[in-house]
Amino acid sequence: MAKKTKPRCGSLAYSPRKRVSRVVPRIRKIEVKNLGTVPLGFAGYKVGMAQIMAIDITPNSPTNKISVAIPCTIIATPPLKIFGIRFYHKPYIHLMPYTEIISEKPDKDLNRAIHLSKNNNSEAVLKKFEEIEKNKDEITEVKLLCCTNPRILSIKKKPDILEIPICGDVNAQINFAKENFGKEINVDNTFKENTVIAISGVTKGKGWQGPVKRWGIITQGRKVTGKRRHCPINPVTPRHTSWRAPQGGQVGYHMRTEANKILLKISKDNITPKGGFLNFGVLNDIKYVIVKGSIPGPAKRIIGLSFNPYKIETKEKYELKELIV
Repeated sequence: MAKKTKPRCGSLAYSPRKRVSRVVPRIRKIEVKNLGTVPLGFAGYKVGMAQIMAIDITPNSPTNKISVAIPCTIIATPPLKIFGIRFYHKPYIHLMPYTEIISEKPDKDLNRAIHLSKNNNSEAVLKKFEEIEKNKDEITEVKLLCCTNPRILSIKKKPDILEIPICGDVNAQINFAKENFGKEINVDNTFKENTVIAISGVTKGKGWQGPVKRWGIITQGRKVTGKRRHCPINPVTPRHTSWRAPQGGQVGYHMRTEANKILLKISKDNITPKGGFLNFGVLNDIKYVIVKGSIPGPAKRIIGLSFNPYKIETKEKYELKELIV
């Protein structure tokens, strides 16, 4: 009979596997050619999974001109409010905050997330913009301070705050930030249909789990005395436990980014089933995004959408027919 063994599986590059400190994903700046001056990301809330019946019109595909069922994920994307601008400079090696400008009339719900100064008025905002015009040479990068609007979705009242970088040179970034300061941006201002994007989110939390579930090692046999679902963690020498040994610990609630996700559709049509989406509710008159495949996290969790670091265009093309929720 063959020896029944199962070594540890799973990448050690994600170690230490602990709970993430912040649920809101970070949108990083990447160089994208022929994109213009647009925000490099967006944020939404996961609604759930569905199924799309479509005709595959990808050339040279095995299912060309055949009706296929595509598993997909719906992400609600209400408009983001730009309540501030943050300017960065590079005095030494790393980027450091230079100054920031906050809108004098932010949303009421924003006070639930951060403390806003009462001395912020239109005159102070104009003075800061004048200072930025004089010291343009010192600025290296400009980012938008945006807040979500979960009250529209009836999820919660407290908005989530995130920084979104802008594509283009510094002058174009400053002009774009000035034009959209205090305004709302939509998901279709950033992304287009039938493109490849990257999605970041926090996975479902599973709590503390043993080494069998966490690392996939084999359980001991029936005749073994002592523990069954454990792993010998210490050799004779060296007399210490290596961090590579499969031990129990936190499973889930980790920040993960999945690249090469095809954005199938951006729409505002009513697709809410009877009784609403499971664990989410009703999605009416709000823009949403349909992405091919699954994404990390449960329903109602914030999801970060950004441009794919590897490619933007996709060869896969579908003629969408029906959405089965």
